[in-house]
Amino acid sequence: MDLTATFQVGALAQGCYDVVEQVPSGLAPIDVDYWRTDESDITWPSSVVGQEVTFCAANDPKTGSAAHLRYVARIVNEGVFTWEPAIMQLAGAPEALAFTPATSAVIAAP
Repeated sequence: MDLTATFQVGALAQGCYDVVEQVPSGLAPIDVDYWRTDESDITWPSSVVGQEVTFCAANDPKTGSAAHLRYVARIVNEGVFTWEPAIMQLAGAPEALAFTPATSAVIAAP
């Protein structure tokens, strides 16, 4: 799964924005180094706990940037599942908050 955290020039503080993704219940995120690639522009999860995948998305407020986030998941159940919003927040700055809209996901075996 790929997510993109896009920052505009002048976005608050350089540093780590926590991005938390709740993986739909038809999928199980995998925290295995085997899947990681050496692509320099990809950010892999800093934590995978149950259905929650957390990333550190870096920002440079002088240039703005996009953090390309990626995780791998396996199918555990087929069906239509709610895909909760991913949330991005800068620690210590509650006003620096963004989220994706809730949607649904159709999970089916290939």
